[in-house]
Amino acid sequence: MRINKKITAVIAVFLLCLASFIPIFAIDAYVTVIYRKVDIAFINKSDSELNSVLSESNTDKNYYLVENYTMKKIRRLIIDQEYDFAMKADLIVIDNNLDNVEAVELYSTISAALEKQKEQERLVEEQRQAQLARFNEEKERQKVVLEKKDNVIETTTGEVV
Repeated sequence: MRINKKITAVIAVFLLCLASFIPIFAIDAYVTVIYRKVDIAFINKSDSELNSVLSESNTDKNYYLVENYTMKKIRRLIIDQEYDFAMKADLIVIDNNLDNVEAVELYSTISAALEKQKEQERLVEEQRQAQLARFNEEKERQKVVLEKKDNVIETTTGEVV
């Protein structure tokens, strides 16, 4: 019996110690609310919403968490090749924290990727235009060949057959 009571007491003390450490490592509840606001801004692709969320929490002690979360969302946009909003969002992060070197580097990366994407789109459009021109040229050639083969006869009423 004494052993069971001792084991129960040790387990109870262990659980109390464990429970006392959990709030130390937990994120404050208001930070998750801010995360949700950031998510909504990214879903709506609204730079004004994102700017208001970041500027409201700019002086907060946990602003670095919100900023890191926003940077993760921006990286996700880059992976999805949505460079326009990623660039706007990154500028908002830079505006709210000029000391964020990572955001500045990410902006230059986004800019280079956007230029590369525009160049690829230009090349694809040029290829499409060249194919269209070749198709139209071939169509005209076939039309001329068909016209040469046709015998045109005018009827008494003036119709061409």
